[in-house]
Amino acid sequence: MSVQANNIYVGARYIPRIMGEYNNETAYEALDIVTSGGVGYISRQPVPAGTAVTNKEYWAMWGSGNAAIDALTQRVATNESDISALETGLQQTNQNLQTTNQNLKNLVIPWEPASTLKGDGSTDNTTAFGQLDANTPVSLMPGNYLISGNVTIPCAVQFLPGAKLVYNAATPGTNYCTVTFSKGFVEYGTQIFDTYIIPRVGSQNATPEINPAWYGVSENQSATNNDLALTWILSSTMGAKRVNFAPGTYTFSNISQGSYFNAQEGAEILGNGAVFNGAITVPNITFKGVTFTGAISANRGTFKECAFNGGSSISSTYGNLKVIDCKFNWTANILVSTMGTNGYTLIEKCTINRNNTNLSTPFSLSDSNTNIIRDCVFNDLMSESSMPHFSIQLGTTSNSRVVGCYMPTGKIVCACAENNICYMLTADNAFSNMVGGSYQPENKTITGYALSGSNTTLSKGSSAPMQLELIKLYSDGTYENVGAPTEANVRVIGNNSEQTIYNGSGTLRIGSDETAKAIMLTYSGSDSNNMIASMVITIT
Repeated sequence: MSVQANNIYVGARYIPRIMGEYNNETAYEALDIVTSGGVGYISRQPVPAGTAVTNKEYWAMWGSGNAAIDALTQRVATNESDISALETGLQQTNQNLQTTNQNLKNLVIPWEPASTLKGDGSTDNTTAFGQLDANTPVSLMPGNYLISGNVTIPCAVQFLPGAKLVYNAATPGTNYCTVTFSKGFVEYGTQIFDTYIIPRVGSQNATPEINPAWYGVSENQSATNNDLALTWILSSTMGAKRVNFAPGTYTFSNISQGSYFNAQEGAEILGNGAVFNGAITVPNITFKGVTFTGAISANRGTFKECAFNGGSSISSTYGNLKVIDCKFNWTANILVSTMGTNGYTLIEKCTINRNNTNLSTPFSLSDSNTNIIRDCVFNDLMSESSMPHFSIQLGTTSNSRVVGCYMPTGKIVCACAENNICYMLTADNAFSNMVGGSYQPENKTITGYALSGSNTTLSKGSSAPMQLELIKLYSDGTYENVGAPTEANVRVIGNNSEQTIYNGSGTLRIGSDETAKAIMLTYSGSDSNNMIASMVITIT
């Protein structure tokens, strides 16, 4: 086996030698093993001839019998095998290093400036870009490289800081161009495209993940300029699916509708901790990892892992919102507000830090929508004498649920509450909540409705005002007065006389020829969750 010189150990021997039966006439080296009278000995140092094995300065007892020698022999063989494997591994490592060095050399791209391209802002480079050698990567020096239409660049392109492709749209909003980079491009976080340029990459014309800095979005730009660039990026014409911001503070005002192009739905902005300053109107897209400082207006939208500081809030005219794993620094009155009908609002896994004593409710959500508040934590940082300190107010007859929320100083009012910790609770359906420090395991549900009135017995030929009221019945034996029913939805059943009627104005009349001993007033309507209720009237 060939071993490189710098891997050879030079020094005292470290592997014992098996020398057999002790010979008084033999001089031994250090770590020589001998047997004498069935006992094994190992030399501590070089041993002169004639030195007895009982001399402890030179010899140490190793073990009794051949078993000790056999065990040592096995260990020596194992060590020799390990050393051989180590030498083989060192050789392989050297080969791997040589291969890695060669691969690194191959990765170095020989960028070349293209003499046929002009960055003067006036020379049309469209044809020149298309005629570049596919095997020669091109480096664009600082300058404005004008193009007049669609072009496919066959080679890899490097944009040095200050280099930019410019397209002068003859009619803004009508004209735009597509630049396809067959072998991709390299950039350094500066502006490289003019507005109305659509980048595509590879033979499949894939849309790259967009860095908004490519179009001039920056911290030192005004809201107007940043709005113009970002609305183009988010437009259906551009077709970007993901927009990846660098950390920083950016100012916007309205990115929902560009000057010329309509916003697409479903794109995602990755904030990476970026701060968006100001009150902003946004389209139906997803924001992830963005910190907001102003009021956010969104007809629809999704917010994930975002932070809302300095009185920032979200409002929606349609009520289609998803706010997930966000953090609110609650200093303003309302954090999330919605309007509209048949919408869906989900507030999930959010942390709300209450930082002011005059804050009464964090949410104002339309009862005409489905509202779900789930697994949220309300950190009440204020110390007040009266309880509760704040409340979540949702309609008890609406499709609303509060589930798994922690708010020990707050009150919950909703249709269904499950597994919450709160100070007070009002809900039609309640499951396993901790209220005011007491566990409430009972499942309180609505079992039905009843109808009550001021008269339960009437004689033939009489009439009387009924003063009807709907009553909601619960599984725990309690009830709740809902209020007067819609008179037009009250009917008489079981009567034999056509003169027995409920006139729709609160009066029941019993016909003089009525032969029934009892009749039933029934209510059925859609104004209170499709209640069906009834009461019996005895006729004398």
